[in-house]
Amino acid sequence: MRTALRYAAQLAVWAGIALATAAIVAPLAHAEPHFAPRGEHFEPHFEPHGHFEPHHDFGPHVRFDDRFHHDHFYPALGFAIGALPLGYYTVHHFDGDYYFHAGVWYRHHGSNYVVVQPPYGVVIPVLPPDYTTVWSAGTPCYYANGVYYAAASGGYAVVQPPQPR
Repeated sequence: MRTALRYAAQLAVWAGIALATAAIVAPLAHAEPHFAPRGEHFEPHFEPHGHFEPHHDFGPHVRFDDRFHHDHFYPALGFAIGALPLGYYTVHHFDGDYYFHAGVWYRHHGSNYVVVQPPYGVVIPVLPPDYTTVWSAGTPCYYANGVYYAAASGGYAVVQPPQPR
């Protein structure tokens, strides 16, 4: 009987350790690109540590995207920042580098990075964290920040908006 209780106690301790480890590690998990499609190359940068309207409380540089009940805030097109946010991806495209972070696309301009629309066909290995699934002709596409994405080799390609029925 004592042996069974001892094993049960050890099992409970190990189960607690496993759950605590999973709770710590799960938020740190992220998608990594596995290969680059033809003509493009991804470089994830992780370091330690439609229907748009300006949002008057935040000024003209922030817009609220409520298309498809997406309901998310984004910086306005043309808004410039001095440094890219942590966790951005670099996408090498034939017309130059694009930088992607949380559904926002940037291009380097002078000493700043400017919010831009990505070109059709560019592929990113992960979807934005706050996307909305839109179905068109039985096929899902994904929407965030005025950009539509469809599953493609190596991730998700920027595509033209689906045609209304």
